[in-house]
Amino acid sequence: MTVTSDLKSLFRGRPPAKDSQSSSMEMYGDDEAGVNFNEVEFLDAPDHDLVGTIVGIEYIDSRGKKSMRTVTIKAFHPKEDHWTLYGYCFLKRAPRSFRLDRIKCVFDQDGVVCDPGDFFALYDLEYNGPVIDPVSPGTKQRAIARDGARVLAALARIDGDFHDLEKEVIYGYIEEEAAIAGMPPSEADRDALMKYISNLHPHGDVVNECIDRLSGSNAVKQRSFLRFVNTLIRVDDVVTDEEAAMALAIQTFFEERVGR
Repeated sequence: MTVTSDLKSLFRGRPPAKDSQSSSMEMYGDDEAGVNFNEVEFLDAPDHDLVGTIVGIEYIDSRGKKSMRTVTIKAFHPKEDHWTLYGYCFLKRAPRSFRLDRIKCVFDQDGVVCDPGDFFALYDLEYNGPVIDPVSPGTKQRAIARDGARVLAALARIDGDFHDLEKEVIYGYIEEEAAIAGMPPSEADRDALMKYISNLHPHGDVVNECIDRLSGSNAVKQRSFLRFVNTLIRVDDVVTDEEAAMALAIQTFFEERVGR
């Protein structure tokens, strides 16, 4: 097995690991909500800051039946008269799609309930309309460091936990990348970014795509990212075998890509 396939096998098909704060989301209503979808449907969907985050939703399906779901967002796609959210559903352990205008409330891992219009507007997506100009706190910084933040979040969660110290390391990565790009975060940006980081729960396939893109970045960016990888796995003073294997695999994968 090659280094590339070794690394990909760590994540391929891996659903997001749950953490200690996710129990408030594990409430489900009646019957079926959401529908199966073919992933080919959203391959041309633009990347979005919410991709890789986990949310709880109260959803009303076409039959009027209510359900509470925990979903990792994989894409948004416009239809003729509405937006569709594509995601990984914890309840069904499978991909599902949901009409945005049928989501009646959104709640995060801390149990905070949000109006869906307000929630999606924070991430520059209209509840039932086109993507709007990015003006919300943290938006520009997220766009700069999105791939690395997702991979670091996956690494942090690989042991089943997501500690505050790990979140601070991921924020440090975003902060450094944003500062290099001339957009250092303000206090308002930091607050928004910490919430974003807490909700990051990337599916394995999303992580693989991010690693591919990171491996194509320049050597300086790769070294910086690997520095944060090594800081992250040591921040809680316990390095698991899986964390060590992943960190080594990412480094070797980068080196392998450079050598091609």
